[in-house]
Amino acid sequence: MANPNYLEKIKVGILTFGDGRDFLQKPLTPVNEKFTKELEARLKKDGFQVVVGRKVLWKNSIAEAEGRRMTAQGCHAVIFNFAVWAWPQYARVAAQFCPQPILMFSNVNPQYPGLVGMLANAGSLDQVGIKFYKTFGDINDKTTYAQVKSRLLAIAAYNGLKGLTYGLFGGRALGIDTAVADPALWMKKFGIDVDHVDQMELVRRAELHVAKGTKVEAALKYLTKRLKKIHWTKPDAEFRLTENLLRKQLGMYYAAYDLTQEFGYSFCGIKGQRELTEHYVTADVAEAFLNDPYHPDGTPKEPIICSTEADMDAALTMKILNLLSGEPALFADIRHYHADLDAWDLCNSGEHATFFAAREPQARRVPARGLLLPRRRRERLPLRRARRGDARAPDAQRRYEPLPDGDHDGQVHQARRREGGEKGPGSPGQLAARLLQARQLLAENIRRRHELQPHPRRVRQLARRARDFL
Repeated sequence: MANPNYLEKIKVGILTFGDGRDFLQKPLTPVNEKFTKELEARLKKDGFQVVVGRKVLWKNSIAEAEGRRMTAQGCHAVIFNFAVWAWPQYARVAAQFCPQPILMFSNVNPQYPGLVGMLANAGSLDQVGIKFYKTFGDINDKTTYAQVKSRLLAIAAYNGLKGLTYGLFGGRALGIDTAVADPALWMKKFGIDVDHVDQMELVRRAELHVAKGTKVEAALKYLTKRLKKIHWTKPDAEFRLTENLLRKQLGMYYAAYDLTQEFGYSFCGIKGQRELTEHYVTADVAEAFLNDPYHPDGTPKEPIICSTEADMDAALTMKILNLLSGEPALFADIRHYHADLDAWDLCNSGEHATFFAAREPQARRVPARGLLLPRRRRERLPLRRARRGDARAPDAQRRYEPLPDGDHDGQVHQARRREGGEKGPGSPGQLAARLLQARQLLAENIRRRHELQPHPRRVRQLARRARDFL
């Protein structure tokens, strides 16, 4: 659910490394224990699950056993902790069995060469091509811990993609080629399976829910009471919104939700256009509430990332952002930047979670600001001003790269490139200019989209690491 407790789902391992000489290792035990406990306590304070190695790694046999244990315990990320000098060979052995990349950490302790040990071990991993991060500092220092946390979230998100299943309802919509990804490529790069479901199954199940009425009527009653306004129309209006149409839309939501639960879809996409939009109902309401941390009747649930028009890479980007934040993600087309208002016009044919109207997980507060309109784009909400990060996977060459993104203070920065270029601050207008320039360089049939989430540093961290891996 979209709340600060999402860190409780992330399991972090800690392996502490030591000197391979037994006559030195034993006297150093209190030092290793002290800094291991400090690291463990700080992570637990923030909500992480922590799995601590049972022994200091000072023999190859211990390194192998503890490395295997980290995987057996289901760790999403592992910290290699260095408080004293540690023989580099043990990091190589343990890392083979741990989720990668590795986060290497050394606390401030000038009495012992822990930093030297971390750097030597980093060099050892680098020689054999094992990816890692290095962080040095006092774990109780705000800046140091922020870096550790950011990197842990990036690693956990990257590894969290493995084994997921994407539910693809329908196929390519409106000829949008960039919305289609190769399932084999996804499996190769991310370990994600793609399962196809015909949209007819959504219609069949939606009709069953409408006929039964239990969930649909409860949701209709709740929305009628809580929404700011529902713009009902006459049945013969050009753009229609009647109670029966809304019932079908709610029935489609419960149909899609049931399918995700029945077949274990971690995220999904619905084609919608043209068949559902022109001959049944739009999928917008279903998509919006799938992304929300609550059902349309106000009862809580986990967000199920869903992209409109079955845009696969949009769904992938949204899922990554969801793994980084524990919150819904917003996928929208950039229609225009209004310089006079300093405002973006972001729109699309669905999936805008009502959560973004107030950024609160409690449904009784969020939908009250929303509107349901009798148009193809069924939902409309005023988005609260929020910190923003922009991302899109992949680019025209099927490379998964970050786009220019926003920093935590709301300023817009150019993403740091692989060559190590410096970030340059700019206004929203400057970002718009860069985006337009980039768009002109693409083939005319490339459709650019962006997913928004308030965790850009983690996005950059993940993108840089994933780029090295892929």
